[in-house]
Amino acid sequence: MVHLAGLFISTLDLPSKKINLCFWQNHFVEISCRFRNGHWTPYRVEYFPNSPAYINLLKRNLDGARFKQMLSALKRIR
Repeated sequence: MVHLAGLFISTLDLPSKKINLCFWQNHFVEISCRFRNGHWTPYRVEYFPNSPAYINLLKRNLDGARFKQMLSALKRIR
């Protein structure tokens, strides 16, 4: 797992890749990883603003329990 000095939220497991979702310096960070040479290797990092539009996107893509955990963790760090 790739880790930033921030809040790790969740890993989304997709057929050909994993996306690690973190919260860092008031931005959401998606770290896309591929399985190469026996381990997961990051290949793309994207930053998204902490906005209602992105939170709604997460709500659609995360299951209910993970979304609730994310919201409670964000409240603790503010």
